[in-house]
Amino acid sequence: MGLTDETYEFWMGETQKEKIKQILEEIPPMGKVLDVACGPGFLEELVNEKVRKNIIAFDVNGDYVEKLGKKFPDVTVLKGDANEMHFPPRSFDTVYAIDIIHLLEMENFFERVKEVLKPEGIFVLTIFCNEHNLKEKSEWLKDIVSNWEITNEFLVKSKNEWDFCLVLKPMA
Repeated sequence: MGLTDETYEFWMGETQKEKIKQILEEIPPMGKVLDVACGPGFLEELVNEKVRKNIIAFDVNGDYVEKLGKKFPDVTVLKGDANEMHFPPRSFDTVYAIDIIHLLEMENFFERVKEVLKPEGIFVLTIFCNEHNLKEKSEWLKDIVSNWEITNEFLVKSKNEWDFCLVLKPMA
């Protein structure tokens, strides 16, 4: 694990855990779960063992994948790029993409999520923000998901950072 990864976990760990805890309270994982760009596994750490058995954690960073697989052997952990993910169609009930929107090739990614999401599944998408840029970032995020149905939107806050969250379903 490189210095950047260690710094992220140290500096942002508690911030991310606080935000993810609030997200999970608002939108608990249901059924088969995909955690896209899972990083060091903060989401996996915050759910119970029963839920972990239904999670596929997916990240491009091999160090994160290896570490998470050792920490939670009951989680299926896979290495790969979110922009090129290939899972069987309609295989997930819940897809989380927390704080990764800035790293994505939008069109590819959203099409892939639509493919893997079950018909009644939900897609939880977030963008980090703060009191100064919330309006701009939330409007931007809503704009890029205009071909999705927004079923819920909410804000989670930690001491250091906020997340604007959307819960989405593919439009019929």
